[in-house]
Amino acid sequence: MPVYNCRQYIEESVNSILNQTYTDFEFIIIDDCSTDGTFEYLSSLADSRINLIRKPKNSGYTISLNMGLEIAKGEYVARMDGDDISLSDRFAKQVNFMDNNQDVVVCGGAYEIIGSKWKFVPKCTNDEIIFDMMSVSVIAHPTAFFRNSILKENNITYNKDYEPAEDYKMWTLLSEYGKLANLNDVLLYYRMHPNQTSSLRAKSQNEISKLISLEFVKNLSKGNENINVFFKLNSVDDLVKYESVEANILDTLKERGIRTNTKLFLERKQQILVQSLTENKYSLTLAKKKYKFILKSRPMLGYSFICKYFLRCIKYSLVR
Repeated sequence: MPVYNCRQYIEESVNSILNQTYTDFEFIIIDDCSTDGTFEYLSSLADSRINLIRKPKNSGYTISLNMGLEIAKGEYVARMDGDDISLSDRFAKQVNFMDNNQDVVVCGGAYEIIGSKWKFVPKCTNDEIIFDMMSVSVIAHPTAFFRNSILKENNITYNKDYEPAEDYKMWTLLSEYGKLANLNDVLLYYRMHPNQTSSLRAKSQNEISKLISLEFVKNLSKGNENINVFFKLNSVDDLVKYESVEANILDTLKERGIRTNTKLFLERKQQILVQSLTENKYSLTLAKKKYKFILKSRPMLGYSFICKYFLRCIKYSLVR
C-alpha cells in the first residue's frame, strides 16, 4: 500500500486489510513523506504484520509501488490504496483462485464506488481480457493480486515512464508470462474524490493509455506498420489495412492458444467506424468527402446508421 497524505481515509483502508479473514500476510506500507498525519497514525499501529517504511524524500507513486514489490517475500502480492476499502474476504477469495489456477499471473475483481450504486464488473477470462486490452485497461489496479514468482524471476516492475497508467502497461507485459483473470465478486469499495490520481491527471492518463494500446496492438500484430488504422478508419484503403492488422493479431492469438471470437472483432470494427465518422460531430462537407468510404462500409454500419448519419450532417450544416 503506497500512501501519501490520506489521513482522512487511511484508518478505514488499513482496518479493511488487518481484518481480512485470511490472516497470513505481511502488510507493507510505503509512506511518501506525508505531511497530514498519515505517517503518525500508521506509526501508532501495533499489529506485527505491518511493515511501515517512510521514504527519505517524496519521489512519487510508481517508485513506492516498486519498493513494495522489491520488499515483498510472499507467494502472492496484493495491491491496495490508502483511500479504498477491501472486503473482508478479498484475500481468501484471491488466494483460493490463484492456488487453483497456477497458469494465472494476476487476478483482479469487481468493485463498487463508495457512496454510489455503480458497480464495475470486469471481463473475467483471459481471452476476453486480452481482446479488451487492445483498447482499455481491464484489471482494476487496487484489486490486483500478483504471483510473486513471475515478478521476481522476470525482473518485472512498474515502468515510471507510463505513469499514471503504469498499471495498464503492467498488464500488457504480464500477459506474455501467463493468463490474466478477474473475479466477478466485488472485492473492494473504491473511493472517488478530487485529489486522486485519476482526477488530477485524467488527461495525461488518457494520452498514455492510448500509447499503451498502440504498443500492445503493435506487439500482437507482429509490428504491422498499419496499426494506426486499428484505432481510426478514414478511407476504403484503411479498411484493407485494418483487416491486415486484424489477421496478424488473430495469428498471434492463435499461437498463444487464445480463443478468438470473430463477432467481437466485427463489433470492434463497427465501433471504430462509427467513432471515426463522428469524432468531428456531423459535418456535411466531411460526409461528402467520405461517401464512398461510408457506402463501402454499409454492411457493417447498417442502413439505419447511414441514414441517421447523413440526416444529422444536414441538420448540423443548416444550423450553422
